[in-house]
This record gives sequence, C-alpha cells and structure tokens, in this order.
Amino acid sequence: MRKPTLKDVARLAGVSTATVSYAVNQTRSVSTRSREKIEAAIQQLGYQPNLAARSFKSGKRNTIGFIVPDIANLYFSVIIEEIEAVLASKDMNLIVANTKEDPGRELQQVSSLSNGLVDGLIIAPVQNQYDMLGELLPDRFPVVLIDRGIPACDLDQILIESQAAMQKGVSRLVDEGHRQIGFIADQAHIHTAQQRVKEFEKACICSGISPDPALIRHITAENSSVRHHALDLIGNGCTAIVAGNNMITAELVSVALNQHFEGNTPLQILGYHCGEWYAWLPFLKMISVPAREMGRLAADRLLKRMTEPDLPSKEYFLACR
Repeated sequence: MRKPTLKDVARLAGVSTATVSYAVNQTRSVSTRSREKIEAAIQQLGYQPNLAARSFKSGKRNTIGFIVPDIANLYFSVIIEEIEAVLASKDMNLIVANTKEDPGRELQQVSSLSNGLVDGLIIAPVQNQYDMLGELLPDRFPVVLIDRGIPACDLDQILIESQAAMQKGVSRLVDEGHRQIGFIADQAHIHTAQQRVKEFEKACICSGISPDPALIRHITAENSSVRHHALDLIGNGCTAIVAGNNMITAELVSVALNQHFEGNTPLQILGYHCGEWYAWLPFLKMISVPAREMGRLAADRLLKRMTEPDLPSKEYFLACR
C-alpha cells in the first residue's frame, strides 16, 4: 500500500503543499484554521514526515548523544530515562554510548558522534582533563558534562554536591559509637571519587574523629573487588564503611548480609542510591542522589545551548539528601 505523501495531506486539507510543509517543519507561521485542517488530514491519512529528508535539508539530526561510563549502572539508567523523556516531548531521539570507563573509547565516541551523527552531546566523562576532549569537538558544538566534572573546562557542567548529606551520615555513625570508619571510593582519577573522599574527610573532622588514610581505599582496574577491600577494612578494625557510589553500596550490602547470615554483627554502611532499594535494612544509611533531576536539567540545558550556542558556560550543583 502506498504511503501518504505531503501532497496527499495538502489535497485533503484543501491547502497548498507549501503550507503543509510550513506546518509540519515549523518553518513559518500558519493560521489556526489551516493548522487544524492539516492536523486532521495527517491523522486521517496516517502521514509520517520523512525525518531523513528533513534532517538532510536542515543539517539537523533531531538526535543527541549521551556518553556514559557504565550503562549497567542503575544510576545512569535513571538519568537516561529522564533525558529521553525530555527529548521525546520535543520529538527528538537519544543515542547512548558506553565507554566502560575507558578514556580512549570515550574519545573515539566523542569524535564519531560529534562528526555529524548528533546535534549535541551529554557526557559523564572518564577524562579528568579537557585538552584531548576539546580538540575533538567542533567549534561551538553543544556539550553538557554531567555527574563528573572536569576542572578548568569551558563547558556547562551539572554536578552533585553531597557534603551536607555526608556530614549528616558520618555524624550518625559516630553518634552510634563507630570510631574506625572506612571508605571505599571509585577509581582515583575520577573527579567525583576525589570529591567524595574530601567530603568524607571533612565529615570525619567535623564529627570529632581523625580520618585515617589507611582506611580509605580506591577501586582500581587491577583490583575492582569491593568485597576484598571491605574484608580488609573489617580486618583492620572498621565497624562501619562509607561507599563512594551506588554500585559500591550494593556490593557492601552483600558483605553485610553475609556477616548477618554467619551470625556476626553486620557491617554498618553509609551509601549512595537513586531509588528506594534496600531502605529497610537496619545496617544501611543512605545518601539520596538526585539522578532524575540531573537528567532533566542536562537535557534542558543542552536544548537551550543548541538554540543559543554563545551562552556563557555554567556550573550547576545539585544537592544530595
């Protein structure tokens, strides 16, 4: 069966093909009466605009890319969902690329996507310096960094601030009698991991205990086992451990549950989350990350930058609870 065309819509609506084109592509204003007739004709015929042809003429793909370090992480899945919802309301599409925490792979994806495949990028960067990333981006190409910042970078950045929530959580652990508190952070080169270690150290000092560098561990490419670090910290007298992100939190919960099933006092955990999972566990205290708000803000800011490319760059800080 032949697909309906622009001419078919124009014929049924009783208007010119140019008027239908203006209405569909939103390139010129069309009277309310004509627009209503066109919309009724489109619905009756089941007409679908040729998006490929439209993007070829305009140079726009109506698509943005989101480059994430770990697509299996629930935190980034929540952000993806929110970005996609904002874009869908604007009849735009989302492409997601997974770097797997590989800086080289990230640079390759930035180069490929920004070279005509998408109209803009949201990036949760693996890089901790802007030089190589900046060299790959076309001039005035719309980019928003999310979750992980890059110092001295002239791009919009949407970041997490968790000092107050960290202070509250560590203070509760100290009030319950914990003095040996460990910390397991993400890889040391990641800006967010560095930031959260500093927040933890400040929280310890404010709660009246001295942070012990020997009780602060980083996940590495060679040793990514949270369980290994946790058991080592427990062996060094830790009765509580703070997790540097939601993935580390989930693995610490497994360690604590094993302790419980073995008849031992479960490890006390202060961790991050972007949902309500495990909230019922008595040994778990949570720092809530505003992942949905972050996704919405990133999409809105990128869309604005796409229409106003010369906007001054801005840093946003969203507070954890």
